[in-house]
Amino acid sequence: MIFFANDPEYKRLWGELTHGHALLHPFYLPGHLEYAREYFGTPDGWEDLSLVITEEGRPVLGVIWSLPVGGTELSAFGRPVVCVEGAGATSGQLQRAHLVLKRELERLTSERGVTGLRHVDPLPDGNLTRFGEHLLDLGARAVPFFSSIVDLTRGQAALWGEVRKSYKSLISWGRKNLVIRTEFDEALFASFQALHLREAGRQTRSPRSWELQAAMMRAGEAFMVTGELEGELVSAALFIYNASLCYYGVSAARRDLFDKPLSHAILWTAIEQAGRLGCCAFEMGEQLYPNQGDPRPDQKNLNIAKFKRGFGGQTRLMLAIDWRVTEEARENA
Repeated sequence: MIFFANDPEYKRLWGELTHGHALLHPFYLPGHLEYAREYFGTPDGWEDLSLVITEEGRPVLGVIWSLPVGGTELSAFGRPVVCVEGAGATSGQLQRAHLVLKRELERLTSERGVTGLRHVDPLPDGNLTRFGEHLLDLGARAVPFFSSIVDLTRGQAALWGEVRKSYKSLISWGRKNLVIRTEFDEALFASFQALHLREAGRQTRSPRSWELQAAMMRAGEAFMVTGELEGELVSAALFIYNASLCYYGVSAARRDLFDKPLSHAILWTAIEQAGRLGCCAFEMGEQLYPNQGDPRPDQKNLNIAKFKRGFGGQTRLMLAIDWRVTEEARENA
């Protein structure tokens, strides 16, 4: 049975399906999805086509995907489409549920004119997911990319041992000279917004997107780390998290003070905080290499990737899967 996003039971079933799910990225928490709706907003909004497939009353498979009103590309409100399998589902149940999902995608292609979607395959245990393999069977293109992941279950002492030697003194400088806070404070968050606006030189996103991030912190889906120098906020960052993963999100720092290591202690404090919150891993973000990617990364982004690697962790391979509907496929749908 299929339950769509407009069904009263959908929210409960999605929560049951994803509760404690080891592979679900915090991008797909309720609060962050609301943020994505706003951040990647379209003039006429989004049509939520997400669904959960059940068997014998229990959720087996779910997908978050939507269409911009008037648009034809599926996404999770601007993020890559995500497909979640129930941890307790049998192989037969999953096979039947994926067949239902395949037919639903075919229906959207023929009836709604869907032209494609993007999906990030996390490659659990080094293997393609069923959803990723199905997209490749449809003719999707897979491009490998890399992300730096810190395993928080190893303990702080082991993680500190992996930090780049030159960073340890910079982290120590920040701990000694900055007043570092991890608690949510309305006034401090307002100062974070002001710092971001000042350093960006313009308003890069809507006030409501900031309000939604504040709501995520109140709901326990995000936290911020701030650093003050001589009573003034000079560095801040926001991180989203769930039980399995903490993700390095938005940050800002005083550019005129870049001769001082303003960000090192902020990021290390976030790694410590994520461990205290029970996260299993900390994702630093995409790793770039000189000859990997099309187009090749510029030196600025290579330097950012190198900075992130300095905090230890391992580089994990993932696949960005891009599926486009061909005219032949549309005719056969």
